[in-house]
Amino acid sequence: MSPIFLIISQSIQKHLLNLKVLLKLIEMKKILFILLFYSLTNSSFAQYDMYRYIVQEDDVTTGSKRFYSTNDYLPDEVIGSPYSDETFQSGIVYENNESVIKGVFFRYNAYKDNIEVKKKLEDPDSEIFILVKNSDIVIKLQDQFLIYDDDINGYYQILFVGNNYKLIKKLYKRYYKPRRAKTSFEKSILATYKDDPKYFLVSSDGEFHEFPASKNKKLKFFGNKKTEIEKYIKNNDLDINDEEVLIKIVRYYDSFNDSILK
Repeated sequence: MSPIFLIISQSIQKHLLNLKVLLKLIEMKKILFILLFYSLTNSSFAQYDMYRYIVQEDDVTTGSKRFYSTNDYLPDEVIGSPYSDETFQSGIVYENNESVIKGVFFRYNAYKDNIEVKKKLEDPDSEIFILVKNSDIVIKLQDQFLIYDDDINGYYQILFVGNNYKLIKKLYKRYYKPRRAKTSFEKSILATYKDDPKYFLVSSDGEFHEFPASKNKKLKFFGNKKTEIEKYIKNNDLDINDEEVLIKIVRYYDSFNDSILK
């Protein structure tokens, strides 16, 4: 091949190589554009889906009244909290065993029995939403699972699931109004929130049985296995009014296949 044709051939090959590189770059840009479009549309759909499960209400957060009457001022400090945990936590909402909301933040207001939702932690309180109460969804917050049930008219937490029974907890909050001292011998009392949890044993047929408050009534609650439960408590030196102990006792009680609740 003559030198001139060799130069022309090399030049053509170089241009073809540059053309291939250009075509690859164009193709990559197309792919990136498609991926970006898919991501944006999916994100939009995800946000649209989320709005099926949340509502916006005025004055979502709960505070104590700062005024006893028209002119009497009281401190705005409050003892306790309406929340099980005042911090918003990352969580997941499941429906039919599939996650339908994730990447957002939740907080349970036990006093109002509402689950508050923030899309971003830095969002102001004016952008807090309320999760729709629906018995078909499960909310996972760290290692806790919250479910809404019409029978107890609120959210409950699952503590134990056995073959025959499950133990659940309904966290109630009692609110006590602030009181202003009427004389110099009295003290003003701040507004106070106090925990008042209720525990339920749910049988395999879905029936709810609320645990009594006193120790003696709790023992009678176990029906035909009362004697066995008493021995179990005595041998292990247990306090049935302690939540972790109650879980242990229910786990032991669940091991009986012929148990009958009172």
